[in-house]
Amino acid sequence: NPTLWNNWRATLLRQLYGETRKALRRGLESPIDKQTSVRACKESAIDKLETRGVEPKEVERLWKIPSDEFFLRHTPRQVAEVTLLLQAHNVDDGPMVSLLDLKGQGSAEGATEIVLYTKDQPNLFAASVIALSQLELSVFDANIHTSADGLCLNTYVVLDENGLPLPRDPDRRARLVTHLATRLKNPENVSQGARRQLRRQLRQFTRPTDVKLSTAFGSKHSELTIIASDRPGLLATIGLLFAELNLAVLSARIATLGERVEDVFDIVGGNGNPITDPEAIYLLENTIRQRLDRQIAVEL
Repeated sequence: NPTLWNNWRATLLRQLYGETRKALRRGLESPIDKQTSVRACKESAIDKLETRGVEPKEVERLWKIPSDEFFLRHTPRQVAEVTLLLQAHNVDDGPMVSLLDLKGQGSAEGATEIVLYTKDQPNLFAASVIALSQLELSVFDANIHTSADGLCLNTYVVLDENGLPLPRDPDRRARLVTHLATRLKNPENVSQGARRQLRRQLRQFTRPTDVKLSTAFGSKHSELTIIASDRPGLLATIGLLFAELNLAVLSARIATLGERVEDVFDIVGGNGNPITDPEAIYLLENTIRQRLDRQIAVEL
């Protein structure tokens, strides 16, 4: 759909083409193991970090924070760059906010990635996505990860209101970093940002929201899947609902697919345990479904 096309989707399509081409050349009977890809990225990043004087033991300590997904999503150069930022930042002083330019091969490709490194706090996810919405940034991809010692390394791939990466304007970027860092210092009290107009082309592709909460046997968290029509501020609304329902996000995978959003959250309840009570599951699923469907009905 050309009306929903943007730089990030162009980048994803080129990546899909490139990875498919590699797979066909290698042979479909010989797929690359996920851990092999992670290992290759780490080894290349370590080489780059050693030239910057970072000791292997220090690298090992810092890499306890990101998940394997971080190494699958980033190039060795980007991994090394973020690792240096982690090393230089004292998380006790507040959140670290950094911007990465995700470049494509063509001029109409690429996006901006916002990297957040901070201590885990209540409503951190809600405060983050609401702050991004207030800046009129749309989240097209994200990865939320909380390490065992309570440190969060969260990444958000964003485009501006025109569907473009953030311009290389130092003043605008500095304001963005300041805004996010300020909002994340005290995320406990969250509120919805300004409402944004639903784009005309998205009005033609609305679908009922699908919400599913499940807990695998023996798991320490529940998995919440939300499939909904894309709209400005959707993640901010979901973040507010999580705060209202007293849910904590341990990790998340956010994907915007055309006019549809598929978000998967690993969550726990206010007591820090997975949600297994059938009545609580029913209430949670229906509250989220009804609130999101009501929101888009109003905007239409």
